[in-house]
Amino acid sequence: MVNTQLIDSVKSKLVEAYNPRAIYISGHYAWSTTNNSYEDPDLDILVVVDKLTNTRYKMLVKGRLALAYLPLSKDLTLYSKKEFDELAEDEMTLCYRITHEGRQIYAKA
Repeated sequence: MVNTQLIDSVKSKLVEAYNPRAIYISGHYAWSTTNNSYEDPDLDILVVVDKLTNTRYKMLVKGRLALAYLPLSKDLTLYSKKEFDELAEDEMTLCYRITHEGRQIYAKA
């Protein structure tokens, strides 16, 4: 089960790995209902960085390694700020849903 302490740890590790613009959690932990049939859902994390400084794959590996200690399944997604901002305007995208229903756990000051 994910608790506040674990979310804070995820946030710290991802801030250290990416120096991101924002970090969101989505999926079960952001918009779950009490009628959910998942016993042990994964933690869905979306990270927004200023720009992709390497291939998306290599940058995702860096984040996955930073979170390797997590005692549960996780799903990490990474977007540049430009990509995220464009997709967040389209109602059919995950980025739009996350901006409206997700939970932002970090925003760069």
